[in-house]
Formats: sequence, structure tokens, C-alpha cells
Amino acid sequence: MNYAMSTMQEHPLLVSTILRHGARVHHESNVYHYQSGATTTITFAQMGDRAERLAGGLQSIGIDRGDVVAALLWNTPEYLTAYYAVPGIGAVLHTLNLRMTEDQLAHILNQGGSKAVIVEHSLIELLEKVLDKAPTVEHILIVGDATVSAPEHVTVHSYAKLVENATPVDTWPEFDECSAAILCYTSGTTGMPKGVAYSHRSIYLQALTSCTGNAYGLTDGDRLLPAIPLFHANAWGWPFGAFLSGADLILTDRHLQAPHLATMLHDLQPTAMMGVPTIWNDLIAYGETEHVDLSSLRLAGTGGSNPTPALLSTLRTRYGVLLVQGWGMTEGTLAAWSLPSRRTSPDDELKWVAMSGRLSPGVEARIVDESGHELPWDGVSTGEAQLRGNWIAAAYLGGEERNEKFRTVGFEPATQRPSMQAGGYRSATASKMESRAAANGSPRSKSRTR
Repeated sequence: MNYAMSTMQEHPLLVSTILRHGARVHHESNVYHYQSGATTTITFAQMGDRAERLAGGLQSIGIDRGDVVAALLWNTPEYLTAYYAVPGIGAVLHTLNLRMTEDQLAHILNQGGSKAVIVEHSLIELLEKVLDKAPTVEHILIVGDATVSAPEHVTVHSYAKLVENATPVDTWPEFDECSAAILCYTSGTTGMPKGVAYSHRSIYLQALTSCTGNAYGLTDGDRLLPAIPLFHANAWGWPFGAFLSGADLILTDRHLQAPHLATMLHDLQPTAMMGVPTIWNDLIAYGETEHVDLSSLRLAGTGGSNPTPALLSTLRTRYGVLLVQGWGMTEGTLAAWSLPSRRTSPDDELKWVAMSGRLSPGVEARIVDESGHELPWDGVSTGEAQLRGNWIAAAYLGGEERNEKFRTVGFEPATQRPSMQAGGYRSATASKMESRAAANGSPRSKSRTR
């Protein structure tokens, strides 16, 4: 007998399998859509139905495998639906950063080759400014009641009517798991934004890792509040981790201001929340005069830039919250997070969470000197950080050839010289370039049952 081959089944790791699992196994879990004080609830089963209808609607206007569908949306159910429906049929979801300049948006629409754009009615004016510079766009789907001034070759659709009249897909297709699923652009490098195409496989593996106990430890007893845009590095993977674990998911719409987040925290009682340091600082400032309830949180994470010692200390002493820092970027989310070791004393926890993070399972790292020689993990030697892993970018879209070896991910400037501690913790001085970084972390503590 030949034991060189396993006897295990092989099935592609696809985004549609994440949706199918969440919609069937965790059908009663909920998506909460916050809208300036009012909240609507959609079950995971209903989200599955919506994704099947949107997928059918996209196919009816000619969207096929390999086509690119852009999204210019706030954190809404329509965006989450697109997260699953577009990759589900083998197309590629292009998450447009609504904070980019007109020239940047035109550039990424053209380079990404977007055939269709799903746009929220309040963002139509922004889209109109770049449509003449984006000849690849053939279809626009408007969420809400509005009209758009578009070139003659562009067909405009009502999102609601297209979905309502669509024939839902009855079977999600299977294809190569290494196919592109989501296209994201980083503006944190020199020149125009650069594209990173996440594969189905990379998304699936990153989402699985996010559910592990050494990461977020997500379960169906959790309720997640990502206070980050869905266009930012796949919202750090939370839309996928939620459907794998059954954790409820709160969508903030456009409301990331402290008063709105305080309302969500009070009314919806999330067990986990992520946000850049500015979000947490704003909440603390708001809490000086208004009530901010963080008591439901078992997990509080940040990324994008280094949290200050004052921020970490205030959250710990005033609210009893341990804010855990993570490290990553568009080129590789969830690369590391600063979850303190079980051997860490309470007095030393703030020191460890101030680091950039501990390597995630599935990500390897090294520090090299100017000659390319690997340096020891001694917390003293500093050099260039290099990563490799199944959700680390091998190249930019239309850029250099793929590189499966260790590479400098995020192209950190020479002014940032990180070190590695024994145990896989990464420490670095904050830099302007790292302001776009995004990774995640979670303290070990209580879980919550609904």
C-alpha cells in the first residue's frame, strides 16, 4: 500500500463554504444594523438568502467568474451580502476606500478592471466624479433611492429591484481555492495605491485562525463590534470569523463616532470590539462627560498605530479593559497580536500589549540586517521585518513577480527597525507607514451566552 497519499477528502476552501456553514449551522445568529439610534436584525439564514439573490442578480446582468465588482458602501447589510455573493460566483469583490482622492479612486477602478459598482445613494456624488475616468465600468447598482449621472455605455440598476427580481443561485459553484476573492488597495506605500488580491484559501485560513483561542477565540456566545470600515483589509477578517463561529455581528453603517458607539455598546452589549487607537481615545474623551459602558467586552483590540501608554492605562484602570494591540496591514492581516502569555503577571500585562504583537499560527517572521543575515530573537537586535504565510501577499496586483519566500511585507521604511522577542513577540517604534497597519488581538477572559 502506498502511504505517500492521504485518505482524506479534498474540497476547495471557498468563501461560499463559510457562508453556507454560517447560514445553516448558525442560522439563528444575528447581524445587527445600527442606523443612528435604530437597529434592525437579520439572521444568518436570511443573510444566506440575500447572498443567493444578489448572486443571481449579478449573473443576470452578465457578471461572470473572474469579473470584478466594486463596492462603495458604508458598513451595511448590503456590503456584507456582497462580501459573500460576489466571491461566491467566482467574481472578485473590489472594496473601494471612500476616503481616497478622486485620482486614487479612478486609478484603482481602472487597474482593478471593475465591471460593476454597488454604491450607496449618499456616496453617488463621489462616484460621479470618477466615472468618466473609469471606462471598464458597465453597470451601477444603487442602494437606496437616487439617480446617477453616468456615461451612455453604463447601465444603472436599482439594487433592491435587481435583488427582488433575481433568481437565486441554487448551488454555489466550485473552482480553484487560489482564485482571487477580494481586491483591496493600500494607500500606505509610495505612489498610487497598490492592489492586494486575497484568495479564497487565504481568507478561509485567516478566518479559521481568528477563531482560535490564541487569537480572538470566537464562539457563538460572542457578539462582535468591528468599529472599522469593511473596506479596510476585510475589516480585519471579522465578517468571515463571525460566520465560521456563529458570533453575532454588529454593522455600524457610517456611525463610528463616540456617541453612536456608546449607544451600540449599551444597547447591543458586544463581547468583542476592534478599533484604531483614535476610536478608543474618542470613547474615553466622550466618557469624561457621558456614560460609556464597556462592561460587556471580554475582548478589546486595536491596530493601525501604536496605542499610547496613557490609552492602555486609562482603559485598564477606569474601565477594567485590557486593550490588546495587533500588527498587520493590507498585505497580511492578523500577522501578530499582543496577547499576553499565560506566564505574564498582571503587573506586566500592559508592557506586553504595548508590543506590536505575537506571531499568529500560520505566519512566520524573521528580522534581517542590511546584508540579509537573520538576527536573533533577543529583543535587542533590530533590522528589517520579513514575513511569509498563507495570508501574506506574494506580490502587488500588476506589480513584481510572485515571491513565496520571506519578504518585506508592507515595505516598512528604513526608519522603523523592529526587533523580535523570544516567544515570537514583535516590537517596533511607531512610524507614519505603520498608520495603515491592521491586526488583531484578544485577552483571555470570559465568554458570553446570548
